[in-house]
Amino acid sequence: MAAVRLAVGDPALRLRMDGLNAYMSYNPASAADRKCKTWASNFLDRVPSVQVICKERKPRYAPQCQESYDYAVLVSSDADYVPAVELLSSKWRRIIHIGFPPKGMSLAKTCWASLDLAPYLKGLER
Repeated sequence: MAAVRLAVGDPALRLRMDGLNAYMSYNPASAADRKCKTWASNFLDRVPSVQVICKERKPRYAPQCQESYDYAVLVSSDADYVPAVELLSSKWRRIIHIGFPPKGMSLAKTCWASLDLAPYLKGLER
């Protein structure tokens, strides 16, 4: 499966966002996780058409993927996600990778589509 590069603002690309559900889990004992949860709850959840669902990570519990989605957005450069992406792709799920090349290129190549976020960082600042 070849990766598709998406270019935001490309007039030939006709995408419409109806909404975004951002699901995340966090470990309350981790300062980094608490910081990420605060950002998601206080910033990301206020973006129009975005809904954030935060759940505390439970020990020895791994939630099963629901059959209720076709596309997933993965914002990471961690190659440890490659096996998970391959598994979801085998179940006809399309994973869109958002990252900061050249980091995470093996993950980007495994995903259905990829978007380089670096050119848009200034537009995301408050």
